[in-house]
Amino acid sequence: MHPTYRKDIDGLRAVAVISVILFHSGVTLFSGGYVGVDVFFVISGFLITTIIYREIEANEFSIARFYERRIRRIFPALFAVIVFCLIMGFLFYSPDDFRRIAKTIRYTVIFYSNYFFARKTGYFDSDAELDPLLHMWSLAVEEQYYIVFPAVLFIVSKYLKKKYLLWLSVIFVVSFVASVYGVQSNLNRAFFATGGRAWELILGSFIALNTIPNIKSLLIKNILSLVGLILILSSIFLFNDETVFPGPSALLPCVGAALIIYSGIESSEKLLVGKILSLKPFVFIGIISYSLYMWHWPLIIFSEHLLIRPLLMTETFFLLGLIGVVSYFSWKYIEQPFRSDRFFADQKRLFKVTLSIMFIIFLLCLVIKATDGFAWRSNIATDVEWKKWGECSKQSELNIDASKECRLGKVDNEPSFLLWGDSHARAMAYGVSLSAEKHDSTGLIASANGCPPLIGVHNPDIEECLDFNNRVIDYISKHAEIKMVVLTARWAAELEGGTYGKEASEDIKLIDTLSMVAPERDGNEVVFNKALKRTINRLLQLNRNVVLVSQVPEIGYNVASVYFLTERINRDVNDAIAPSVAAYRQRNKGVEKLFNSLKGLGVTIVEPWKRLCDSEFCKVMEDSQLLYHDDDHMSSFGARLVSPIFDPVFIRHSSAQSK
Repeated sequence: MHPTYRKDIDGLRAVAVISVILFHSGVTLFSGGYVGVDVFFVISGFLITTIIYREIEANEFSIARFYERRIRRIFPALFAVIVFCLIMGFLFYSPDDFRRIAKTIRYTVIFYSNYFFARKTGYFDSDAELDPLLHMWSLAVEEQYYIVFPAVLFIVSKYLKKKYLLWLSVIFVVSFVASVYGVQSNLNRAFFATGGRAWELILGSFIALNTIPNIKSLLIKNILSLVGLILILSSIFLFNDETVFPGPSALLPCVGAALIIYSGIESSEKLLVGKILSLKPFVFIGIISYSLYMWHWPLIIFSEHLLIRPLLMTETFFLLGLIGVVSYFSWKYIEQPFRSDRFFADQKRLFKVTLSIMFIIFLLCLVIKATDGFAWRSNIATDVEWKKWGECSKQSELNIDASKECRLGKVDNEPSFLLWGDSHARAMAYGVSLSAEKHDSTGLIASANGCPPLIGVHNPDIEECLDFNNRVIDYISKHAEIKMVVLTARWAAELEGGTYGKEASEDIKLIDTLSMVAPERDGNEVVFNKALKRTINRLLQLNRNVVLVSQVPEIGYNVASVYFLTERINRDVNDAIAPSVAAYRQRNKGVEKLFNSLKGLGVTIVEPWKRLCDSEFCKVMEDSQLLYHDDDHMSSFGARLVSPIFDPVFIRHSSAQSK
């Protein structure tokens, strides 16, 4: 061990990694367990700065030697986890999902995944929870920091009169201000960006550089360390995914960690907190904490993926034990052998081998991308109709009657109806078109992703919806030949929230731009109800027949992804994820109540779910064909299956047109 080795710091590592693992395991008591990463940052800043500072002062610092130590410390377990994720992705993930995993690995292996996640998703989003390498963002932050930090210390030592406190304080303030401002302007970026996290590592550096005089009083040190532990534990137990973080909130765990480290200088074994953290179980967990951190999240994600459901409590306890065993063997047989010079004693060879492995992994991920996730592994046929109506939807955002190829039903006739909605209009278009064609009707599609057919409604996350819907209603009012309007959308998402099950989406905020009340005071239910009634009344005023299509059952899982997995583990996809009718009715009870109240206005209600569900469950597959494209959109086969329910609508419409 290093002569200045402190058992209590390994114990502090244990607190950090335990909190992260239990948070990721869904233990509600540890709702703020993610702050363990911030504790790690402070510890890292202290330990790494201590080493660099000592070597600089002794004129022994070598940047090459520094990075050699980083490689020996970080890369063996990192490469092992990446290879494991590639193998699991190849065996059990659909081509699309495997391609996404490979994309994350590309950014992970070059230590840029934090900015990849900052652009892609939020740390607490359901989309993020599906990524087995999400936790690698913190590794990227550290490595980006240590590309710059050693040079900063060296320059301050040699050319800036060793004014460490001054220059590090400047960086600290700039970074902290960036974090505080960032959580207000762009929370995702503030969470993941190195610039807004650097102050946490510098906090540890302040202690390592002896910029704060050491206190001799054991009483004061005991108080400081106890306060530090209280700050950390308060963060772990009181914070949650609603806490605005990092920003000022991150001060609690970071200052807490700094107080424990600072108070333990030269006397940790004499302090109450130091003694607790120096207990053998804590020290052991701290020693293997890097492997614990690296392995825990992939094992949690892959376990839930293979089970196709969240873990039960007993399964969680078993998995925690498995994580411990795997991490111990990783530490003993992967980490430890490479920490010494026994492997790759030649520094240049170590660098070459490391860069070569990074290049091979990066290249393999590009191959996975180029082959669409090794698409040959899947027997799911390309959905041609889905692709076609996707292109038509894009055209309709600019020009509703852009081309005959995008007409519904009899393409050579003049349009007499309009299918209007969000992406669910695109998903249902094929089924509507088949029914319309049978009854000699012709229609148009007006579809925009995330834009339900509600006039006077603004969604801050999708700015174009308000303008799109205004253009659609304007088109209808100017084209008297459009006698019928079919409205469809993912209604429950607007009313109850966008996230459902394990899907990747965010909650939706609706603002009524025509309300006389302050928009932010109206909840989604009020805005939705008023807007749908307003839209229908406007269409009725224009003397149009209105058809409301109820929402198809949401699955909460990407059906194609689960089907790929069930084929490999010999499970039936319907048994695995088919939602119950009760769950569907509960999710849509608010929508159903509103729809029923509109029947008196002469609105026709069409209910596709009745074709998809029996008395208990709603199918996701029939006759060896997937009924869903993803977690909530019909595939073209599903749309064809429900197509007959539109026949009565088009029989009446066709009859009215012929008079």
